[in-house]
Amino acid sequence: MKRMLSCSCKSKHGRRRNPKCPHLNSLGDVEGDAFFTDEEEDEGLMGIRIRREVLLMIKLLSLNVNGLSSDFKRNWIRSLGKEFSCYFVCLQESHLQSVDHRIINSCWGIRAVDFAFAGSSGRSGGLITFWDPSHFVLESSFHGQNFLVVKGKWRSNNLNCLIVNVYAPNDPPGRAQLWDTLSELVGENPNAGWVFCGDFNEVLSTGLVEPNMGGRRFTWSNAEGTKFSKIDRIFLSAGFLSRWPNPSVIALPRLYSDHNPLFLDTGKIDFGPVPFRFFNSWLIMDDLSAVVNSCWSNSDSENSSQSGIHRLFLKLKSTKMAIKDWRVPVRERNTKLLIDLKTKLNSLDLSEELGDLDPLEREEKEFIVGKIKEMEQADLADVKQRRKLDG
Repeated sequence: MKRMLSCSCKSKHGRRRNPKCPHLNSLGDVEGDAFFTDEEEDEGLMGIRIRREVLLMIKLLSLNVNGLSSDFKRNWIRSLGKEFSCYFVCLQESHLQSVDHRIINSCWGIRAVDFAFAGSSGRSGGLITFWDPSHFVLESSFHGQNFLVVKGKWRSNNLNCLIVNVYAPNDPPGRAQLWDTLSELVGENPNAGWVFCGDFNEVLSTGLVEPNMGGRRFTWSNAEGTKFSKIDRIFLSAGFLSRWPNPSVIALPRLYSDHNPLFLDTGKIDFGPVPFRFFNSWLIMDDLSAVVNSCWSNSDSENSSQSGIHRLFLKLKSTKMAIKDWRVPVRERNTKLLIDLKTKLNSLDLSEELGDLDPLEREEKEFIVGKIKEMEQADLADVKQRRKLDG
C-alpha cells in the first residue's frame, strides 16, 4: 500500500527516508509527488510529525508578578513555563528599569530565548515579554506608556502576529488614552493575529474577542482574601481565531503574586521523559538512604568472588540502577502531592471568593501555601544545580 505522505528518497542505509530530502519543506510536508510504503515509515518521519504538531500550537503565559526580584517568583514562572510547555511569556509589573539575559534565563531556563521589555517608572510598572525563537520569528518590537508590542511571524504558518503586553493605568483618562492607542494599532493591521494580554481593569471594545476563562471567576485577590476582581484578561483578534478557532484560557492558582497566571492554549502534547540526574535535594529523603544501604550490602554478597575494583564497579552500577528505580515513584508521589495541594488551594481560593472560609480553613490554606513553597524551594535548588552541571 502506498500513500502520498512523504518522500521516497533513501539514505545510504537502504529504504529509509533521507531527512535532508529537498522535497520536504520546513514542516516536513511533501512538495511534489513523492510516496513511501508502510515499511518505509520510521522514527524520522514520526519526529517530523511531532515537530509539526508542536509548531502548530500556541501556548502563552501571562502574569502580573508584582515585582520580579524574588528567586521564588522567577522559579515559579520557570516551573509554570515548563509544566505547561509555554512558548511565550508576558509579565506585567516587573518593577525593573532594565532587563538582561541573566534575569530572562532565571525565568525561562537554558533553552534558546528572545525577549523585549519596557522598563518601569521607579517601582511602578515594567513589562517583559520573552519567547522561544524556534516558534516565533521577531520582526520588530516597540512600546508606549503602559504597553509593549512584539511583532513577528509564527514559523508554523507564517501568520503575522502581534503580542501586546498591557499594564493599564488606574485613572480613567489614562485608560481611555491607552484604549485609543491600542485601537489605532489594531486598525493599522486588522488582518493580523493579535493577542492582547495583561492587566486591563476593564473590557476592551476594539472588536477583539475574550475567550471564556476557566479555572475561576476572578484573577486578583487582596492578601486577606476579602476582595476579588477580574483584572487580568486575554483578548484575541479574528485573524488569530481564523487560524486557531478553539483556544482555551485558564486562570491558574496564584502563589507568589496577588494575581492569577493566565494560560492561553491551542493544543496539547507530551514531550516524554527527561534524562536521569542525581540531585542533592534527594539526600534529605530518608527512604533514599535505605535504598542505598540495602543495595550496597546486597552487592557484597552477590559479587564476593570478583576482584576489589570490579566489586566496586558493580556496586556503583547497581546503586545507580536502584536509585533510578527509586526516583520514579518518588517523583510520581511528589508530583501527585503538589497537584493535590494546588487543587486544594484552588478549592479554598474559590471558597474564599464566596466568603465561605472559616478560621480552620484559613489556617489550612496557610499550611498548604507553606508546603507548596517548601516543595518549590527544593525544586529551585535542583534548578540551580542543573545550571552548574550544564555550564
